[in-house]
This record gives sequence, C-alpha cells and structure tokens, in this order.
Amino acid sequence: METIALTNIEIIYQLGTRQLTFTNADLFLVTDFGSALWYVDANGIADTDVLKWFNQSEDIRIQLLVTSIDNRIFEGTAYFHPNEKHFAAAIRGEGELRLINNEQ
Repeated sequence: METIALTNIEIIYQLGTRQLTFTNADLFLVTDFGSALWYVDANGIADTDVLKWFNQSEDIRIQLLVTSIDNRIFEGTAYFHPNEKHFAAAIRGEGELRLINNEQ
C-alpha cells in the first residue's frame, strides 16, 4: 500500500465544483493480490455545508481531482462518505485513478 499526502482536493458533484479546505488528507493506493483500489481520507474539513449535503443526499458519487504534496495530479470517480461529527470524509474510489500530471 502506498500513502500519498495531499495538498488539494477538488470535487465535482450535483451542486457544482468545490475546493475542499482541510487540515490533512491522504490518498491510499492498495495494489495487493493484483487488484488496485484507492481511497482518500480527509480530516479537518472546514466546509460543513458540503458535509451536511452529502450526509443528507442519496447521490454521493463525485468526480475527484487531487494534488499530492509532490505536485502529482490524480483524477477519478469516487463516492463521498461524510463524517459531520468529526469534520472528516472518506472518499472511496471507483474504477481507475488516473495520473494526469507527474511533476515530481
């Protein structure tokens, strides 16, 4: 499993595009046993309206664009699972996570 620290998270969902403000977030890439899955855990999310919206919505599917601490940019489709109480979210990837820029 590879863990990548993130500096930026942008989501596209029913209400439009939103940059998330957070204290820390990591992208996890799991490639055990020949299958690849990925997810993002974000903590300290300041935008409580987004957390509340996803907590009440049946449509939690998003398009995700993230930037790593070393300036790699990834994009993919995911599901946004909010945790309002802890100002956090688990973003579970669906399908391929694409590296669209590699400026390491």
